[in-house]
Amino acid sequence: MLEVRKQLRILAGGSSWHTTESARSEKGRLQIQQLASYLARHCKPVIVVIDQIPESDRNAEAARAQAIRALLIELAQQHMYLTGTVVYEKRIPGYMQTHDEMIFKSIASGQNDANRLNVIGLSTKKEPLLWAPDIICWAYRQAYMGRNTTFFDELAKVASVIHLGQDGQKSTQSH
Repeated sequence: MLEVRKQLRILAGGSSWHTTESARSEKGRLQIQQLASYLARHCKPVIVVIDQIPESDRNAEAARAQAIRALLIELAQQHMYLTGTVVYEKRIPGYMQTHDEMIFKSIASGQNDANRLNVIGLSTKKEPLLWAPDIICWAYRQAYMGRNTTFFDELAKVASVIHLGQDGQKSTQSH
């Protein structure tokens, strides 16, 4: 992990990264391509997708909770063999971060495999490994929306994509 962290800093060219912002320039898109290629060689992404968010979920917080729960259960059951630690991007203090903390407490106290995970929230400024999900999800979204598949092509070979239906049912795609 130390080497991945180091390489992300080198490829990003600094101590901060935001994919959407970088995508606004040709130089940034080249960096995204390099970072996505590097990540495809050094990680196995797990992506949770909710194809249709109900109109009643106006701020998408219920969908976020559903996606977080599905992701943590998937990680606990299939991917967290060694550490059992999950680091997520902490949101701005207030309602949204409090809501995330409630989601994680609910999962931790539930009867599921994810209740044994150690979940830690950090700022992307403190942890370059959090740039990876930003890059991977941005690349996936470009492909999913039919805009540009080239950013996700290499990642697609190693990623697992979990689609959640409105009924909570999941279907998994391994690429």
